[in-house]
Amino acid sequence: MRFMSVDWKEVEQDNTHRPWPLPERSWVMTMSWRHLLASHWPVDPNLLAEGLPDGLSLDLWEGKAWLSIVPFEMANVSPRGLTGRFGRQR
Repeated sequence: MRFMSVDWKEVEQDNTHRPWPLPERSWVMTMSWRHLLASHWPVDPNLLAEGLPDGLSLDLWEGKAWLSIVPFEMANVSPRGLTGRFGRQR
């Protein structure tokens, strides 16, 4: 197991890849998503609607409901500012 040292000020300043501005309040944690797979299948809306609790409705796209499964691994999960033994990297 290895540990990571992060310069949080550098992380905060490197935001050119973001399509929207940083939030005005401080962030509380960090994480990375690895090995992500996004799979989507069109499903008959009536099939899914049967299982919804009262008060909820489906959000349709082009008249179809979509079932999505998105497995992923979370890594580098830690509260802001904790590094070394507390801010683990996997």
